[in-house]
Amino acid sequence: ALQEVKLKRESFSGVNLDEEAANLIRYQQAYQASSKVIQVAQEIFQSLLDLR
Repeated sequence: ALQEVKLKRESFSGVNLDEEAANLIRYQQAYQASSKVIQVAQEIFQSLLDLR
């Protein structure tokens, strides 16, 4: 019964909340990874500047 209600809600809204939540987690992890790459790049750049 609960699954049936969930499917009806999804068909009405056109949005699968489980899929959207999974996508949100994926995007958050990608953002965090990108942030870490930028942080490391800044540290490397600063180290290069300090060599001068």
